[in-house]
Amino acid sequence: MNKEVEKLNSQDRNLEEAFQLVLDVPDFQMWLHGEIPERIPLKLIKNEFVSDQYDLKKFGERVRIVD
Repeated sequence: MNKEVEKLNSQDRNLEEAFQLVLDVPDFQMWLHGEIPERIPLKLIKNEFVSDQYDLKKFGERVRIVD
């Protein structure tokens, strides 16, 4: 893990794990359109639930957290 991720408290780690589980749900994959090159890397909008310190992965790349 990188130093940013190490700074996460246990609640943030739990949220990070929950988001990763959601990203990996088989029934959710059709909505992510990983077959479209423009969709990689996956981007999530930063908000009160999504931290730019999360180390999420999808389609073999780190998910980008954007403002």
